[in-house]
Amino acid sequence: MALTEISGSFSQNFYYFFLPFIFIFAIFYGILSIAKVFSKRVNLIISILISLSLAPTEFYPFLTNYLLRLGAWVTIIAFGILFIVGVSLVTVRKGKEIYRKTLNPSERLKQIEKEIKKVDEKIWKARQRGNVKEEEKNWLERERLERERLLLMREIEREVKLRKRF
Repeated sequence: MALTEISGSFSQNFYYFFLPFIFIFAIFYGILSIAKVFSKRVNLIISILISLSLAPTEFYPFLTNYLLRLGAWVTIIAFGILFIVGVSLVTVRKGKEIYRKTLNPSERLKQIEKEIKKVDEKIWKARQRGNVKEEEKNWLERERLERERLLLMREIEREVKLRKRF
């Protein structure tokens, strides 16, 4: 049993009690946090109770044996997956930024106007809900888009003037 092994050395306590306890606690706390049924404090208490209630069972030694054997491999694989996903997301985000910069001004102007409409809808929804902070954030975003739109319109006007000269 896992509880009878607590009186051993520090490394034995760490691997046979503390490590499985933290693992089970993190899993249950994450599930309860995602479910958003209870508050954070209630999630914390429930997770601790579930983790401690599994201590006298054979689940802790079973988990410990597999964590010790597979822990390094799982860590390496998880890091690889997270690295690949992270690099992919950053690449896609940078690609979108480059695409937006390479659009001609009239296409970019159309895109900005669509974004302004979306922000206006967000402002309206935030106002209906009474969420002042979200509304303020969206107004700042709208102002930024309006400034960008004005600059693009000036750029288009300059371009039109230059074409008229030639």
